[in-house]
Formats: sequence, C-alpha cells, structure tokens
Amino acid sequence: MNLQTGGFAGTDANLPTGQGQRQYHTAGFAVFPSPKIVLKATYQRVIDKSATGALSDSFLGGVGFFF
Repeated sequence: MNLQTGGFAGTDANLPTGQGQRQYHTAGFAVFPSPKIVLKATYQRVIDKSATGALSDSFLGGVGFFF
C-alpha cells in the first residue's frame, strides 16, 4: 500500500524516503475440533517506513459454528 501523496504517481524527487509505504503480512490458521465448530486465529505484522515508525501488529481470534 503506497500512501505517499506528493509528486507524480506517488514519487517525490525532493523526498525519496519511501514514506507512506506500508506492507501487511498476514498468517492464520483454523482448527476444527468437531465438524460443526471452528477455532480461528490470525496474526498481522505491519511494516511502515514512515518517520513515526510502524503501526501496531494485531492478533485476532474467533469461534464459528454450523447449525
């Protein structure tokens, strides 16, 4: 994701720092303890090249069921 707004097509010859560029890396898994229940977990790592540093990484969990 490129959020840089200055310059033509996201480039800025005066400030070529890569500021505004973000990468999201997501991994997850699902476990089916029974045919009608699922347990899910997802981890997302954020790499941000801005001057303020990276955003928060996140961990999400969920439970689903079929009826």
